[in-house]
Amino acid sequence: MWNEEELIDSLARGEEFALEILFEHHYEALWKYVLVILKNTDDAKEVVNETFFRAFRHARHYQVKGSFTGWLFRIARNLSIDYIKKRNNEIELLSDIPEKVINDPLKEKLFEELYCLKEKYREIIILKDMAGYSIKEISQIMGITTSAVKTLHHRAIKRLRDKVRHVRRET
Repeated sequence: MWNEEELIDSLARGEEFALEILFEHHYEALWKYVLVILKNTDDAKEVVNETFFRAFRHARHYQVKGSFTGWLFRIARNLSIDYIKKRNNEIELLSDIPEKVINDPLKEKLFEELYCLKEKYREIIILKDMAGYSIKEISQIMGITTSAVKTLHHRAIKRLRDKVRHVRRET
């Protein structure tokens, strides 16, 4: 069994097996994260693949200041923002989210309302509640304190809850 530090060292030496293991470990969480940003499965796959390509290409420059996971998420976030800019912000709202992600009307409404939240709130909910990262991991990914993560998460949940209550009254 490999630990992440050994894998990162192997990755920095250009050993592809390390990329494969790290890819398997991080792919799904990164894909969910990018999918919510880009709202298109094919685009999300493309950005996540590019994230791993860049991580492999630049691994020898990685400095252990934070977590490797945080570094991957920052790469994915930056690539997602670049991708949106290239497409002139013409992204489709929910039209390509797979059935396994949204399989009932309430979940669809939740996703719609999630997209209406400010980016920082949306990002916290994605990382904590969808990708399952801890408060500490999220603080490393976003580069903020753990207390800021807790506060933002609380506010994000409250705002989303308020929006869903509003939606439930309409249906």
